Amino acid sequence: MSGIRYPTNEATGLWQLLDLDLLQHHLLRSLYLLHSQPPALNILVGLAEKAAGLHYGYVIVGAQLLLALAATLAIYLALIGLEISPLLALSVGILLIFNPTEITYEFDALYSELCYALLCLLTLAIVCFVRSRSSLALWSLVGLMVCLTLVRSTYQWVWMFAVLAVLWWNLKNTRPRILSAALIGICLSLLWPVKNYIVFHHFTSSTWAPFSLAKHWQSNDPSLERWSQEGKISTFPLAIVSDQDLAAWLRDRWQAKPSSSPQLDDIVKKTGGDVNWNSRAMLRMHDAQARDVSFLIRHHPKPYFFGVAVAVFDYFRPSSDYYLINRKDDNAAKYAAVVNLDHATRRLCCNIFGIPPEVYSILSAPPPPRHATVKTRLQSICVGAIVSYFIVLAALLSLRRQTMWSNSPHRKLIIMVMSVTIGYVFLVSNLLEVGENMRFRLETQPLVFVVLAIFLQQLWGERSRRRQSNSSEAAENQLTG
Repeated sequence: MSGIRYPTNEATGLWQLLDLDLLQHHLLRSLYLLHSQPPALNILVGLAEKAAGLHYGYVIVGAQLLLALAATLAIYLALIGLEISPLLALSVGILLIFNPTEITYEFDALYSELCYALLCLLTLAIVCFVRSRSSLALWSLVGLMVCLTLVRSTYQWVWMFAVLAVLWWNLKNTRPRILSAALIGICLSLLWPVKNYIVFHHFTSSTWAPFSLAKHWQSNDPSLERWSQEGKISTFPLAIVSDQDLAAWLRDRWQAKPSSSPQLDDIVKKTGGDVNWNSRAMLRMHDAQARDVSFLIRHHPKPYFFGVAVAVFDYFRPSSDYYLINRKDDNAAKYAAVVNLDHATRRLCCNIFGIPPEVYSILSAPPPPRHATVKTRLQSICVGAIVSYFIVLAALLSLRRQTMWSNSPHRKLIIMVMSVTIGYVFLVSNLLEVGENMRFRLETQPLVFVVLAIFLQQLWGERSRRRQSNSSEAAENQLTG
């Protein structure tokens, strides 16, 4: 209906993907040699290519549209399972399915929609397990968590442990089953890092974490120039302005011994001509970058903490701003299809205090300045998102009031579990990433809505009980009077 199409030409240049020709014809070997990212996105694209060839974009869009529909249905059923008002549950579902940002991400070439949908399905599985204690629900939620660790490196076994620990602590009668499922699930989530350790000597699900951390330091920092000249750091200052510059730098400085595998040897992908972020040259550069980041954290930490503050600002920008900062033609075209709906949504939920939205410049104006001021960052914040997170915090604090939650132990536990994931993604994303953080908030947005719906329902129930209690007391006073 929106006229958006899946950008197959954009997918060829994604850093997260291997060469599309290799994924189509040598998928298993490509996955074995993949170290830069968890494998799920490459698996999806490779299977779509095998099924539809050059038309693989239609397969991926179809899958993501079905996932988006399943995600909305899962949240609705989860709220109904928690005995939330059907009208409130339906309202949340409508907000999710007609969210213009969600519509654009359904057609995006990255993995955001996968994480979004899996977290929604995970929410339903957790609600089913908390209410029924069924083994099917338990293994479903563990399986979904393992899948998330294979989609994006943010989701690690530590997150799985935290979520399952909360369930284990509160559901005493099912502790043995939770423990068994948790051990198996965590072991499965570690298989990918173990593979990377055996093949590449890196116990990690993604070898480019140093690159994400390095973005906290600006290339024009004079301290970096001095330390680079002294030989204390080797990857700073680095002002790469194009893929050609990056490819030339990798060939000149970080070329590795040939391995007879194009997945590792090719610095530039044969399909599309973009840089191969899975090459051994890139791996060598990232290893050096890790040493540089360690040095800078110890000797020059101020830019890192400033970068974290910027990341938090970016986290609370409208998630559709992702299409502004990249400014690719495909992104602009996708955003243009829903710009009017997004405009109305921002007026309702983001700019409730009259802060003027700035995102529409993507369609006509030149790119915004690289170094934004504090004023422009404040103007771009989605106030509605901040208010939502404060309500989540208020819901967490309210859990200490036994009288409020004594009759709703299931809802109380769901708020605890949802808050673990919301807080985990917030902390990890903003401590490690800077630049596209608004995209990561989209993934946990349905979980925030679940907490808000539960808390509002609980407040309404508390208010009704108080009014009923006051009415009863008044009636008793009249009788005794």
